[in-house]
Amino acid sequence: MRLKAVELIVLFTVAAAVLWDGARLASRYKEHLRAAEAGGYEILLGALLSALAILYWRREESTLWVGGRGGRHVALAFGILAVYTLAMPWLGYLLSTGLAVTAYVRILGGYGWAPSLIFACALSLTSAWLWAWIAIVLPQGILPWP
Repeated sequence: MRLKAVELIVLFTVAAAVLWDGARLASRYKEHLRAAEAGGYEILLGALLSALAILYWRREESTLWVGGRGGRHVALAFGILAVYTLAMPWLGYLLSTGLAVTAYVRILGGYGWAPSLIFACALSLTSAWLWAWIAIVLPQGILPWP
């Protein structure tokens, strides 16, 4: 089986699982506060994943990464994401997001420390404020906000 076919199977499976879970959450827990809204967010995310998978399916295969550093970058990105998810319950959303974004921009983007930290601070503070504004509960960790 070609690699693109395997990738598409994985993408469509993840999209279907997200859509199913969103529909389950929205329909089963109607009496709970904001369950339909949370399920709706998942349904939107599943639809976005499906649309991106369809676009990837229709796109011609590229040879840009053959022999390049693409595989290393993907592995680093997944590693940063894994550490981010594992650290969030202890460090909290604000701090773990700031560290993860700094790592992405510094390591994968190749920017210096100052632009990486400025961008990470701006993104984490803005996103934390947005999540707090729409009443999404996030892990606080060491810092008391959001």
